[in-house]
Amino acid sequence: ESVVKTIDIDIFPMNDDPIIITNSGASEDITDNTGNVTYGDATVVPDYIEATFTISESGFLDIDENYLNVFDPDSADTQLIFRITDDPFYGQLKLDNVVETINNVEVTHAVALGVGSTFTLADVKAGNIIYDHYGSEVSTDSFDFVLSDASGGLEPSGTFHINVTQVNDVPILTTGIGDFGFSEYSDASAQDLSKTGNIVFTDLDPVDNIDVTSTLKTEAVWSDGTIDPALKTLLESGLTASHTDIVTDSTTKVASASWSYNVENANLDFLKVGETITLSFTVTITDSTGATDTDDVTITITGTNDDVVIDVGSSNVTGVITEGGTLTDSGTILFSDIDTNDTPTASIDADK
Repeated sequence: ESVVKTIDIDIFPMNDDPIIITNSGASEDITDNTGNVTYGDATVVPDYIEATFTISESGFLDIDENYLNVFDPDSADTQLIFRITDDPFYGQLKLDNVVETINNVEVTHAVALGVGSTFTLADVKAGNIIYDHYGSEVSTDSFDFVLSDASGGLEPSGTFHINVTQVNDVPILTTGIGDFGFSEYSDASAQDLSKTGNIVFTDLDPVDNIDVTSTLKTEAVWSDGTIDPALKTLLESGLTASHTDIVTDSTTKVASASWSYNVENANLDFLKVGETITLSFTVTITDSTGATDTDDVTITITGTNDDVVIDVGSSNVTGVITEGGTLTDSGTILFSDIDTNDTPTASIDADK
């Protein structure tokens, strides 16, 4: 004899803790602000995730589900909430496409995320989580977070690791030579021209060496004529700014280099007042990878007036007039003016 009975079984739902996962081996082209392209990979580590991607220095990347994902059958994507517990040190996390009303105008923009800020898995899948690198010379970064679900169960923690591919930083010439000039001396038959100084530059890359060179940009030109070839060559060879393997300060990333302009025995007497000789040079700094910055300097030599000189010894400046005769005499006054383009005029002062 058998007896049939019905046994009721009650099944109580239990919360399933969210599991942080990524799609192992996922990759994506990453383009930084200057067009450099690298690739990112996400990897799974037991117990918690180290979601790692690679980005170029000063670059940015959308952290989407290829890099960070969660499996939790009990919760919707909007209920899976990441809370930041430690900021990235060398970049900024941002939540994009946030709609806010500012001054009565609805705007959509990105807002910065910091410790205590939250975002959802829905934000991740929408590509709204952005990491923007500051451009420092450090090769890694990371941020920490905890994850909560709709039922308030165990909050697993995670660390998102970021590899930074360093790119060359262009050296920047912050203080150049600056235009300068000279005035012709009253006796400039063998005038010396001399000026010195320092250029200052920066390079953020800690391993770069900087070379400094100078080249003639525009040839020496006389404003009112054709300059003597020997003087032209002398003036164009006067600038010295040549250095190799300069290293910037490890803290300030700043360095300096000396320059000088020296010309001896230049004959400038031919310049009249207001006439000029101009020429220019380009100073170039070059780092170890060939990146450069330049500064142009213009040099101007300005003429002054040289006095007319009467050659009394060679001039006929005396005469004899006989009383009762015709009051007339003539002679020649010889004079010189070393200003080539001057046009002296003669006059008589009867009172003298």
